[in-house]
Amino acid sequence: FRGAEISCPRCRLRRWYEVDRIGHAWRCDGCQEEQPVPLSLSSTGWKYRINELYARGYDQGTVTPLLVLYRMHQIWGTSFARAGLAYYPGIEYEAEPGASVPVERGEVDLVALLRGKLILVECKESGEPFAEPNKARKFSEQLRDLALLAEHLEASRIVVATATGFPEDKAPLLELVPTAWAERIEWWDGEELLDPDRCYAFTTCWGRRATLQ
Repeated sequence: FRGAEISCPRCRLRRWYEVDRIGHAWRCDGCQEEQPVPLSLSSTGWKYRINELYARGYDQGTVTPLLVLYRMHQIWGTSFARAGLAYYPGIEYEAEPGASVPVERGEVDLVALLRGKLILVECKESGEPFAEPNKARKFSEQLRDLALLAEHLEASRIVVATATGFPEDKAPLLELVPTAWAERIEWWDGEELLDPDRCYAFTTCWGRRATLQ
């Protein structure tokens, strides 16, 4: 939303107001006086605010999973039903007492089911911090556990996604991941996630669609 900060000449309350509330007259949120707008349209520095609903969703980590679901929709069919795609966001798992499992507990951001096979998805708000060795190592531990879980559940693949970008060199991120699973991890980031319509058309034209099936 576009707006500007206005300081009330009467009560001195300074606050941001949305542009739709600024006309020939404007009402101060503090003293409630209706006054002429103390702004010059030619010199006003506009400031912007994110929609509150979007901001809450972003804080709760829902944006990247939604982008992943949209890209899955683009890749695997014109409708979830026709493609046989189901999904379950925010799965927490814990082993039963005495169970023989490779990972006892953890969380998966998104679990998808495509034609009877599971897809485990790890979503990150940003992949840029993983350029640092310590954070890359910690992420590699997380991917290792996810790969062990994927093997136990006989999943078809792992998808790692971010709307920014992962480091070009994936070796530090895959250091602890079993070799067989390192090759079954798909990295969805940047434009590929933000503009899947364009990227899907490109991969289809170049005959790479089979690699995504």
